Amino acid sequence: MFIGGLSYAPWGGLAMSVYQLLVPDQKLGRVMAAFESLTIAGMPLGAWV
Repeated sequence: MFIGGLSYAPWGGLAMSVYQLLVPDQKLGRVMAAFESLTIAGMPLGAWV
């Protein structure tokens, strides 16, 4: 779990930077909300697996 946390930290920052570069400003809030929703919805699935 510790290793997983260390590996996710750089990925999170990199992913957010790429989203901000590629997504138009008018849709950035929606894309970020969808990303966070999928991330939070996936946590119980990951715990179950």
